[in-house]
Amino acid sequence: MKSNENIFYLKSKKNNYSAVLVVDSGIYTLKSGSTVSANVSTHFKSYKTVIKRRKEAGIDENNLVLKKDVVFKSSSVAGEFVCGSSCNGPASWKTEEGTTLKMWMEEKIK
Repeated sequence: MKSNENIFYLKSKKNNYSAVLVVDSGIYTLKSGSTVSANVSTHFKSYKTVIKRRKEAGIDENNLVLKKDVVFKSSSVAGEFVCGSSCNGPASWKTEEGTTLKMWMEEKIK
């Protein structure tokens, strides 16, 4: 088993974020050093939660870099935290090779 097989990425040049997620036993850990989008859309239901969690993590409009790991119960919520908008986590998080989290999870079940 490769040590990096449970590492996933979410990147956007347009919105200037690049995040690393480690998946382990149903826990989704967004790694320190990840960057998040400067904008948080008010057009999705979890936006207040995203703003609150970003403040708790020390992220504001002047500092978009995660200083410590943040744990999530869902890849979609982790994606929303990064993107600042709604996110389909299983389809959006990908390995370096481009395998989606959904495909990776389906492969692990086999």
